[in-house]
Amino acid sequence: SPESITLTESIRTISPALIALERKLWDFSAKPEPKTGEAPPIELYVSTTPYAEAEVAALHVLELLQKGYAPGDVMIAVRDVEAWRGILDRAMDKYGVPYFLSRRTDLCSYPVARLIQSALRCVSTGYRRADVMTLLHTGLCGVENADMDRFEDYCETWNISGNRFFAEVWTMNPDGYSESMSPRAADILAAANRVRKALMLPLQTLEMQLRAARHVPDMCAALWEYLGSLQVADRLADLAATQLRLD
Repeated sequence: SPESITLTESIRTISPALIALERKLWDFSAKPEPKTGEAPPIELYVSTTPYAEAEVAALHVLELLQKGYAPGDVMIAVRDVEAWRGILDRAMDKYGVPYFLSRRTDLCSYPVARLIQSALRCVSTGYRRADVMTLLHTGLCGVENADMDRFEDYCETWNISGNRFFAEVWTMNPDGYSESMSPRAADILAAANRVRKALMLPLQTLEMQLRAARHVPDMCAALWEYLGSLQVADRLADLAATQLRLD
C-alpha cells in the first residue's frame, strides 16, 4: 500500500523569522517571540495607496543597497505583477534603483513552442489552412516575409487545405480563373510553390516518423529531427543577434 509521508520541515527559506511566521501566522493562540536588541527581521508597513506602497518598497531596497547588498540579493514579491505595472517600476526608476521585472509567461508565447505545437496540430488534424499559417508565422520555417504573404494570399484565393498542400506542384492562376497569367501572378505562383515545398516536406517526414513511432522517445526523436531539418537552432541564434542589435 502507498506510504504517507508528512513533510514538517520548511525548505523555502533558512530565515528563522520567516519559518516562525509561516507556522504561526494563523495560530491566534501563539505567544509573541521574546524581544532582542537586534533589528526586527520582519517589518510591517501600512500604506494608503499602491503608489505609496511601491515607494516604501523602493526606498527600502535603496537602503539595503547602500548597506552593501547586491541588487541580486533583494527581491520584491507581489501576487499579480501586471497589477503593479507602471507603479512599482516607476517608483524604482524614481529613486534610481536597478531592477529586473520578472513575470510569468505562457509557454506557447515562445516561437519554438508555437512551432512544435503547430506542427503537431497540422499532422493530427489533417493540415487545416489555419494551422499551416500559424506554423508559417512562427518565423522559424526559413521563409521570407514577402514569400509568406504571397503564399497566404494564394492559399486563400484557391481555398487550399488538407491534402491539397501536398500536390506535386501548384499551377492554378493566382488571379483566379483567367486564361493568361500576368508577371505579378507568376511571381506569386513561384513563391507559393517555394513555401509549400519548404513547409510540407519536413512535415511529411515528421508525420511518417510519428506514425511509425512506438514509444515516447521515438516521438521526441522525430520532433528533434524535424527541428533540425528546419535549422531552428541557427534561426534562433540569428533572431537573438538581431534583438541584441536592436537593444
